[in-house]
Amino acid sequence: RDVDLSKPADDIARHLFIEIDPSNYDPNGKTRYISLDGKFFGGIPEVNTVTGFSNDQKALKEGEIRERQIITVPKELTEQEFDQRVIQEAERFDPNLPENRYPMFGGALNGKPNSNTFVDNVIENSGGKIKDFKDAVNQNSGE
Repeated sequence: RDVDLSKPADDIARHLFIEIDPSNYDPNGKTRYISLDGKFFGGIPEVNTVTGFSNDQKALKEGEIRERQIITVPKELTEQEFDQRVIQEAERFDPNLPENRYPMFGGALNGKPNSNTFVDNVIENSGGKIKDFKDAVNQNSGE
């Protein structure tokens, strides 16, 4: 989705978040959204591994998702196992660690890790492969 949903015409960058849909293995399961929400001027970000954040929900509701990727489940895992790995990896993220502090302006000016890095790392550390999204600033920071 766009970074600033209040001004979609600005279209300055992308914010990545994760959607986990368990309907293939649990028809009663609820879709989860995982997101890291940083502060514009830096500091300790917030992690939400259940509903994502309000701007994520707004983008979904209003059809403002710019790009999507369905992550292929690694061959050695079931979809349910992979989904659980993704959730666990996201829950392991400690926003209080100095290296996870959110940089000013989302790190756009200095290449620091941000919410896009978080999503990229969660997927890759869970065994998945994620494409490079256009305008997802610092998606591969530190790689």
